[in-house]
Amino acid sequence: MQRGGAAVGLLEHLPLTESYQVKCLRLWAEGIEARGQIAEDFSQALGSTQGEAAFHSLEEFIRLLAQFAHRPIIRHGVGCRCLGADESVITHLIAAAAEGQRNDAKLFAALVVRHLVVDRLCLRAEEIGMYFQILAQAQPQHTPNLIPRSATLH
Repeated sequence: MQRGGAAVGLLEHLPLTESYQVKCLRLWAEGIEARGQIAEDFSQALGSTQGEAAFHSLEEFIRLLAQFAHRPIIRHGVGCRCLGADESVITHLIAAAAEGQRNDAKLFAALVVRHLVVDRLCLRAEEIGMYFQILAQAQPQHTPNLIPRSATLH
């Protein structure tokens, strides 16, 4: 068993902000079309300038994760209700950074990436965490649909 993929909870038990984060990370791995949907959803919910900035911060965050992770980050499928261990660490990292809890954010970051990028990852986590807070507070008609149109839920 890959420990990073071990189910540690359910998405429905997470705050809305954190479930958006997990869904975005999962979608990102689905490819170009899914990334385009994320960009579109961000732009619709945040406006074009702020949506583009949020997308680029998320892009840099994921690039740092992919390039400097201690091992490949394990994720569950887009429609899966489970929350994986790696996904949980990442949502805690983003939440701590967005709340200004920098020491906690650095501890979470150190669990997933090499020490030389911990500060950079935390900076990006702070940025995207704030964007996700805005998304979660948006009016229901403006909240993004972060499940691909072709996804089958179980």
